[in-house]
Parts: sequence; C-alpha cells; structure tokens
Amino acid sequence: MPIVVDAHCDTAYLLMHQDKFNYDFWQLNSAGHIDFPRMQSGGVDVQFFAVCTEYLKTSKIDYYRSAVKMINILKSTFLQNPSKIAVIMDKASLKQALRQQKKAAILAIEGGAPLQGNIHLLDKFVHLGIRVFGLTWNKKNELADGTGIKNPGGLTPFGKKVVRKLNELGVIIDCAHLAAKGLEEVACISKDPFIVSHANAYRLCPHPRNLTDEQLRILSQKKGVVGLSFYPDFIAVDKANLDKLLDHFVHIASVAGTESLGVGSDFDGIKRTLPEIPDVSFYYRLIKGLEKKGFSDKELECILGANFLRVMEQVWP
Repeated sequence: MPIVVDAHCDTAYLLMHQDKFNYDFWQLNSAGHIDFPRMQSGGVDVQFFAVCTEYLKTSKIDYYRSAVKMINILKSTFLQNPSKIAVIMDKASLKQALRQQKKAAILAIEGGAPLQGNIHLLDKFVHLGIRVFGLTWNKKNELADGTGIKNPGGLTPFGKKVVRKLNELGVIIDCAHLAAKGLEEVACISKDPFIVSHANAYRLCPHPRNLTDEQLRILSQKKGVVGLSFYPDFIAVDKANLDKLLDHFVHIASVAGTESLGVGSDFDGIKRTLPEIPDVSFYYRLIKGLEKKGFSDKELECILGANFLRVMEQVWP
C-alpha cells in the first residue's frame, strides 16, 4: 500500500471547540471528518493540520495569539499518544515516524496574518513546529491578496521578504488561496518548489479558488504539487460527485503531469462532502476510482503521497 498524504484539513477548529462538538480526536466521532480511528481506517499516513486564524474577526495581535493557541492544542493532543502519532519537525523525524508505522502530523499556517507584519515571528513559528506556510486565506493581508477580493494584486514587499525567508528556513510555501499574480510572483522568487495544498482545476469548475491551466503549468515547471480538494464547490457547478472529482485528476495530469498531483481533502473545513467520500475513512473509494481511470500503480503511488514527499525531501532540513 502506498504512503497516503493529505495536504489539508481544519481539524484544529474541532479541537478548539471540543465541548461544542462533543469531539475527541482519539475516539470515533459523529462530528467532523477526521479523527484517529478514521485515519487508521482510511489509511492516511501523513496529515497536514492547518492553523487558520484569518476567518476570525479580531485584532492583529490576537491573530498571533490564536495561532499559537491552535498550535499548542494540536501538539498537546498528539502528545497524548506519542506511540501512535508524531509531530514532524524535519525529514529525519518524518522518515522515523513512517518507519515506526506512526501517523505523521505536519503543522501548517493557513494565512500569514499571525505574522503581524513582523518577519521575525517566522522563526518563532518554525520553533513551534510549523513546517508549511500558506501566505493568504481568502482576503488581503500584509503579505498578499487572496482569491476572495475583487481585482486582486500580487505579493507586497513584505510578502516577497517572507517568501525568501521561508526558503532560508526550509519551510514549504503553500499558495492555496493566493491570487493568481501572487502565485506567479512566488514562482519567480522562490528557489524551492511550492505547493497548493487544496484546490482543483478551474477549467472543469470555474471557482476562483481553483487553478487555471496556466497556473498548473507554472506549478509543474517549479516541480510543485497541488492537493485536490473534496469540497463540492471546487469540483462542479452542480451535483458534484466522485466521478467529477476524478475528472479533475485526469485533467490536471494531462496539463501538468501526474508528478504535480496530490490530495488535499479540506476535511473539517468544509460543510458539505462528496456523497461517496463523507470522511477520511472512505479514501479507498478514491483509490479505486483512480485505478478505474487508468492510472498505473506507479502513478497512484505518486498521486497518493510520493509527490508531496518529494517536495518535503527537497525543502525541509
């Protein structure tokens, strides 16, 4: 069985509100889409856990504090069972976790507002365990414009400094939610490949969060990877289903190659799911669907995890 990597989930939100949702990561839950029992059932080996604060209506200083609080909650949750899951700090700890058949938890900032315009806070976040950094959420911040604003621009001067600093620190840059001009500028500035953790093909579903064929080619040229999302609104204008999601895999493979393909479910960050994949325990249906679409065993290995693992190997210390 190939290593399975999911490049995006918002399970931190559930952990922040455990009492409200009656949620326990270590138990099988009716709430949410991801917990440890369902990760085991679904065969997910490596999970990116997003730390997103930009949806909060709060002050700049509270973005930072909220992000640190989320990180600490994630880490304390995983440390309850260190024999089952490991927080990944570098290439060596990832390899060790996989060798010991532990789940690998990768902490990722989603949206750069917690920096408060202070580049030195990047060092603090890396010290706390952040290994992936998304520059924006949907809106505008000190780094760049997100896809959710009208007539978006690109990176700010501060955003360009952050891209270079992330390269220096060995942190993976995530361009999900970043407006088109910003993605182009990241491709020009970054010496490392970047990822788009959760998005699909604009050609098949014209949602502003999806990637155009031109963006997909840029991603491919940088040896980056896009994690395809299970969010119905990113899959089809009407009646999204597994088969239509599979069409996105086929299209992106034709434009950017299978080496650019991955999975980024967006579980626990979406209100609706595909009927065939209601939570992480149903990943086998995606795998069977990809097989039926004609992807080879080697291509499946790359799509399910090896492509993202390649980026980690190249970028991380």
